[in-house]
Amino acid sequence: MIEPSRQLCDFFLNNTNDIIFIVDKEGVIQFVTPSIIKSYKLEPGSFIKSQFFELVDEKDLKNFNKKFQTIVKKKTNIEIKSCSICFPGSTTKKFQVLLHNMIDYSTINGIVIILSEIKAINQKNSRIQESIDNYKILFENAREAICIAQGEKLVLVNDSFEKLSGLKKEEVYKKKFVDFIHPNDREDVINRYHKRLKGKGGESGYQFRIVNLNNDILWVEIHVSLFTWKGKPATLNFLIDVTGKKEIEEKYQFLFNTIPDALSEVDYETRKIISANDEMIKRFQIPRDKLIGMNYSELLPNDIHNDRGRIGEEVMKENKMQKFIDQRGNYFLENSYIPVKYPTGKKTLFIISKDITDIKQAEKEVVLSENKFKEIFNSSTDAIFIHDIKDLRILDVNDETCKRFGYTKEEILKKSVNDLSDTTLFDINSPQSIELMKQVLSGKTVKIEWLSKTKKGKLFWHEINGKLIEFDGKKRFLAVARDINERKEAEFKIKESERKYRFLFNSSRDAIMTLIPPNWNFSSANPATLELFKAEDEKEFVNISPWDISSEYQPDGSLSSDLSKKMIEKAINDGSNFFEWTHKTLKGEEFPASVLLTRVELEKGKPFLQATVRDISYRKKTEDKLKKYSENLKNQVDKKTYELKETLERLKDSEKKYRNLFEIAPIGIGIIDKNTNIIEINKAFKEITGYHSEGDRRPDIDFDLHCVNKKDREIIHQKLFKNGCVANYEIQLKRANGEIYTALLNINTIHVNGKPCWLTIERDISELKIKDQEIKNAYSYLENTINSASEIIFSVDKKLNFTMYNNSFLDLIDDHKKRIKGISLKSFIENPSVITDCIHKIKKGRKTVKDTVSINSKNGEKRLFSFSITGIGNDRTNPEGFLFIGVDITVDASRFGKIREGIGYLVIDPSQNKIFDLMEYLQIKGYNGAFHTRLNPEYQKKINYDDSLILELYPEIPFNSPPSEDYLQKQLNHIKKQVETHPKCFIVIDRVDYLLTFFSFDMLLKWLYSVSAMIAKHQAILFIHIPQDLVSNEQFAYLSAEFSLLPDQHIENISLEEPVYKILTYLKSEQEKNVLVSYHNVGKNFNISKITTKKRLDELEKHGLISIHEKGRMKVIRLTGKGEKLLNKREVV
Repeated sequence: MIEPSRQLCDFFLNNTNDIIFIVDKEGVIQFVTPSIIKSYKLEPGSFIKSQFFELVDEKDLKNFNKKFQTIVKKKTNIEIKSCSICFPGSTTKKFQVLLHNMIDYSTINGIVIILSEIKAINQKNSRIQESIDNYKILFENAREAICIAQGEKLVLVNDSFEKLSGLKKEEVYKKKFVDFIHPNDREDVINRYHKRLKGKGGESGYQFRIVNLNNDILWVEIHVSLFTWKGKPATLNFLIDVTGKKEIEEKYQFLFNTIPDALSEVDYETRKIISANDEMIKRFQIPRDKLIGMNYSELLPNDIHNDRGRIGEEVMKENKMQKFIDQRGNYFLENSYIPVKYPTGKKTLFIISKDITDIKQAEKEVVLSENKFKEIFNSSTDAIFIHDIKDLRILDVNDETCKRFGYTKEEILKKSVNDLSDTTLFDINSPQSIELMKQVLSGKTVKIEWLSKTKKGKLFWHEINGKLIEFDGKKRFLAVARDINERKEAEFKIKESERKYRFLFNSSRDAIMTLIPPNWNFSSANPATLELFKAEDEKEFVNISPWDISSEYQPDGSLSSDLSKKMIEKAINDGSNFFEWTHKTLKGEEFPASVLLTRVELEKGKPFLQATVRDISYRKKTEDKLKKYSENLKNQVDKKTYELKETLERLKDSEKKYRNLFEIAPIGIGIIDKNTNIIEINKAFKEITGYHSEGDRRPDIDFDLHCVNKKDREIIHQKLFKNGCVANYEIQLKRANGEIYTALLNINTIHVNGKPCWLTIERDISELKIKDQEIKNAYSYLENTINSASEIIFSVDKKLNFTMYNNSFLDLIDDHKKRIKGISLKSFIENPSVITDCIHKIKKGRKTVKDTVSINSKNGEKRLFSFSITGIGNDRTNPEGFLFIGVDITVDASRFGKIREGIGYLVIDPSQNKIFDLMEYLQIKGYNGAFHTRLNPEYQKKINYDDSLILELYPEIPFNSPPSEDYLQKQLNHIKKQVETHPKCFIVIDRVDYLLTFFSFDMLLKWLYSVSAMIAKHQAILFIHIPQDLVSNEQFAYLSAEFSLLPDQHIENISLEEPVYKILTYLKSEQEKNVLVSYHNVGKNFNISKITTKKRLDELEKHGLISIHEKGRMKVIRLTGKGEKLLNKREVV
């Protein structure tokens, strides 16, 4: 589309008698033509930003709104023949209304509304139509790049020229025309241009290269016309981008010469060769310059030439390509004759001669390959199907398929896949089957399991491997079916076994739980575990460790966290480990327990532990009582049997102890002979199993039925006959009432009356499973607590790789999608040496170290993180990891107000803290800076120096030798170098008092003027630290005229009520402690409602005294620099 000149647009808009409005898509007026002044004496500016709908009379408003909504959504023009419009201070008049889209790059950006009074409608319509037609002709129909060249400049270009050059029109008009021309073509184009201006003519169209904004080289074809533009000779230029055409020509020539087939083009009239590629030259062994122009009759024998001529005549007559095979000995050539008719009427024959000897040989090999395939096909032990790819119709099967399904080949070819399937699991018409065929057709190999059906109705499983193949010259679907019936039966048995185990696991009375490496946290727990450890559910118990549900110390004085790891290691190495332990519930109640850890390995190389825990509080109490009773009994026996020999006393005492222990022991004890006959069982054994004795020696119990799993029974028998004992074997048993429980068995060989027997000790450990769940639930509770904390919490290992982090840390780095476990903390930190120093202090014995570092967030912004670090583990000098807890203390922009580049600011605070905060804040914002001051060791400690901040020290000035102005000039040179080197730069001039000692105020002020000019030129930022009491009021007035106060230092005319001041004081107090303050904290501290809290905080935020930020779900309130200054001023008063 051609863009009109600005003069033409201005002339049209300023001289039209119509009233034209330009509105946005909501009807808000953006522009009105000056004709409104002439017609109604109204200023165009009075309509800007007002609604056009307010001018439409109420009776026509509905119809106008409907038309307006249509043109907003659709690219069209709409005419409203009559619409009543009322302008301010005027009567309602009827207008004809024309609505036009304003389109920018195919997008409707606004609407043009043209109002014409009805009384002049015919004249208006004629003029409007003429304007529209002219506009379209001039500006909308040009697809070529059009430009007018006059002198050395382009004085007018259209949108297509913008796209071609890559420059906006304003930039094009600033350049010379030759700037767009490729250096190698400039001389030729300039010569043609000057000849045309002199009237010498020349070609009106030719091609040359241009260079666009991106340095792309483009070929254009230009057509030029000489005409007069504004009274001076100029050229009207139409440029067409022919880069693609050039590339196609080059590619055609390249392909023509590099294609492996012999190509030539023959003139139909003369039968002479007019072009030939390299392969054709090579085939005839004739140089190109001789071959071109030769007649084909000179290259072929007469009989062959005559035959080829006949074919050529047919091709040209029918205007249709012909192919034929030409065999010459062992060689085969495929010749293609293609008729070509050029726009000029010239006729040629394009001949392609392709050597297909290899293809013919390959066809023979394919035949042999197909024969070999059929041989393998019918001898395969897998069932093989070949299907039509459109409807999966069975086209062929091998002998094994017929044998396996019980059909003859003729019968099976008449069947569909559904006839051979259990359609409840597989249907070829299902969406899943259709999707599988899509994958096959895309070239993928698919694998599925198929429940098939024989002729007799027997179901059995196959594994299908399917792929697309070429068979009999067509694409077919090959399906190889492997019998997996035995594997599926085995999988079913495994699943059934898992179901039974899960039932036993959940119904066991013993607390059973599992622990997984590497941290050995609990991963599952049965209901008995949850009950034992008083956990609400399994979620609360899993993911905690055994030491989390243990007393701090065990009875032998060992730390539970250390001893438990040794017990786990022993169980992993030995296969199992049984021991006594002091546990505690999730509510902190301690109790003694027996623990059996058993190593389990379901997958090779991935062991885990099953723990069975039983509360032995009752047993412990019984043992204590038994111990006391035994001691008393021993004293009595000692008194009554003092005369007996020591050996006899011990024997009797041992005999009584055995009997008492046997009868009252809380664990089941039984003696069984080698033929598995029960000799004796104690009371606890009967209570655990639920069986009772019918006599002295024949209890009503069958140990084969007592065992739940046959495999466990076989393993126990093998261990007894191989090792003579069974140690800490966990087994599922069934009580007399059918209840299943988990027990820990220990069996050893003893002799009774000279015969070998089995001493069996059985412990019911069902309750231990409940404890596992309680431990997991406790871990889950701890994890949720950390994640909901407003403080930033995370931990790292020795290598500083993340092991844990909460949501507040993800808020800090502004990336909730990132998974950072295993990633190094150093990758987020601007200065990792700070962390390294803190860790060094921890290893030297410090419990906690506090510091601050800069952390990079996802969007590149730096955040200040104030933290405390603590070692993890018992060894303080060599912690296993480190725990970080802290808050985001990033200085907010509102603390200093809006600081603008190119400005110099006076910092009048007596303290240097404001300067240090400013520098830290600007460093975080990505600025580089220089701090000009006098040497002071304390400054070095306070300033966070890195690559973005340098320290410039004033050279020492001897008091007996005052400096010259060169001193200040050198400082000015330093500043100049800094602002020229860094695009985003700030300069701090400190210790002005030192400079005033040696230079007069006038001299110093003159120097500061020079610095200020340099700052403005390079859009840097200047801070001059000069306490107000350092200079006189007059001198300060000079400084204030050139430099601005910091935005946050203007606190005049702010008046607050006392309760609001108290909130400011409270915020300052908490901020000095690095405590985050929320809305809730303010309301609670001052005992005020939510509404009152919001009202007072809104007032403080309105004055810029506080800033409010979202941090997770909490709104955090911080005191700004302006708020601090107001408080300081009030305290001074």
